[in-house]
Amino acid sequence: NLTRQADNITVNGNVLTYAYSNLLSGECRTLEVQALMNSNQPIGTTLTNDVSITPLVGDAVPADNSDISVFQVINSYDPNDKQQFNFRLGNTFDGDIYAQDTEMDYLIRFQNTGNAPAIRVEVRDTFENALIAASVKNINTSHRANVRVEGNVLIATFDNIYLADSFSNEPASHGFISFKMNRQAGLPINTEINNSGAIYFDFNEPVITNSQMTTIVQQVAIAQSQAAQIGLNVMPNPAADVLNVQYQLNSNGNVTLNVVNGMGQIIKTISQNQMQAAGAQNTQIAVQDLPAGIYYIFVQTEKGNYAQKFVKQ
Repeated sequence: NLTRQADNITVNGNVLTYAYSNLLSGECRTLEVQALMNSNQPIGTTLTNDVSITPLVGDAVPADNSDISVFQVINSYDPNDKQQFNFRLGNTFDGDIYAQDTEMDYLIRFQNTGNAPAIRVEVRDTFENALIAASVKNINTSHRANVRVEGNVLIATFDNIYLADSFSNEPASHGFISFKMNRQAGLPINTEINNSGAIYFDFNEPVITNSQMTTIVQQVAIAQSQAAQIGLNVMPNPAADVLNVQYQLNSNGNVTLNVVNGMGQIIKTISQNQMQAAGAQNTQIAVQDLPAGIYYIFVQTEKGNYAQKFVKQ
């Protein structure tokens, strides 16, 4: 449920548009959007919203003009949490990333559920060795804060925040810090990156958030588990000269077909964003130029990624 509270904001259904002008080089502006959802929304429900900024003409980095956020409805009895939004599978609390995904996108939320305003709040996030503390960037906070990194600890101090308690003013009792950082490259598949935050309200003992877990998974392995959805099959297997690839499309769409290795690296491109009609697909691929070894046929459609292993003799 979206409502308009400014003349330069328009609402059309579930789309909110904010008109702006004269944004100077290096200038930052913030638009805070609050939306109401059904109070009986089941716990675990995934809520998604996306944002885009136009125009792109003249923008030095147009690739960062859009973003998407995925939230999960959680138990309101624990309003202090930590999430990671750059995931491929799972959710923000327990998600999977691919080997090539090296940037992490963290959010720590806190709420004063006491019975008086919190004058000072401090958030401490201790990074494990898999995370590069010196790479912290794109810091954003709900209130003015002093943010610094000491060793492998990020410290955000909200002095004189006077954060309202949830009983007297629930909407004003919330706060957050978000930031991005890089993980160590070259970590083994199945590496689990665990991270949690400690939140200090005045002189109280810290409130420890959930332990957010991000697991590095093999992109090809995930795609291979989905192969049956399109009936992806390869023959003969092993193959020496020609490999026949068969799959089924439920609807028209663009398809990219590659030969990749076990890390998902492209060895050979067969087709790129080629429009294919719904129905059975049959493709012959010359593989005689490939060194002997294990490869995968990797099919990318508008609905997902699919892979099937084959052996080159």
